Amino acid sequence: MRLKFIVYLAIAALLFGSASALADEVQGRIMEISRIAGTVQIDVTGQDPVVVRFDENTQFIEADGIGDLSGGELIKVSFEPGRPATSIEKIVFNLPDGMEITTDELLAILTGDQPYTLVDARPAGPFMAATIPSSVNAFPNADDFLDRMAELAPDQDELVVFYCGGPTCPHTGTAIRAAQEAGYTNIKGYQGGTPVWRQAQLPMHTQPEWLAERLNPGHVVIDTRNQITAMRGHLPTAVTMPAANFEALTETFIAEERQARMPGVSDRRAPIILYSSGHADQDVLVAYRELAS
Repeated sequence: MRLKFIVYLAIAALLFGSASALADEVQGRIMEISRIAGTVQIDVTGQDPVVVRFDENTQFIEADGIGDLSGGELIKVSFEPGRPATSIEKIVFNLPDGMEITTDELLAILTGDQPYTLVDARPAGPFMAATIPSSVNAFPNADDFLDRMAELAPDQDELVVFYCGGPTCPHTGTAIRAAQEAGYTNIKGYQGGTPVWRQAQLPMHTQPEWLAERLNPGHVVIDTRNQITAMRGHLPTAVTMPAANFEALTETFIAEERQARMPGVSDRRAPIILYSSGHADQDVLVAYRELAS
């Protein structure tokens, strides 16, 4: 009897030991989330993408469920092959105390009278594609980062705000620490970064060089300047629609209680590009506000 008991214990140890040995952990950035299938596809450095399942028993750390996760965010997943994840942790890079500002605080800086330098700390590629208006680019992992900062913000006592791709992006914190060590005294970090800015339906600015290489007939390009200015020259395929026209359309849609639609645009998923004389020009901001609403 005693021998049988020992054998049973040995078998149980082997079974539980095997389960533990099968447990796996991966870390990478979210490529796609399917709430219908209950899966997350993860881009893991150095290997093929990994797909893991989640269910009501999955524990979420630093996130209030799957709805608090989005594409591009860095996560760590613990799971056993063939079974739903036991835990999904959002990897958050915290900023030094007193440095973080909110979206409203950043908007107040951008629209206020205080001089500032807004630095997109992501690599050049994402910056060229879409950045917060008035941003300049300085990547903290580049060898010339401090030289670049000296060029962009020579007054080390003037406000400098860094941001990158959200709380799971490490570049904001890296840039802040490097700037502090270099002697900058008035530093803030917008930890929400581009994801939270987009969620607030605020405009993003695209660099002309990036757009010139990718402009195609599928884009809806709108020149928001007045008719006379637009006649002097405009982007290929662009149509002229001054900002005042957007406001008038909104009033018409409200008065007639009908669904808002852009004239001549049948595909509501088509990328819309608004432009004016500059990224802070009031015309393009008004047009963006009306479209976003």
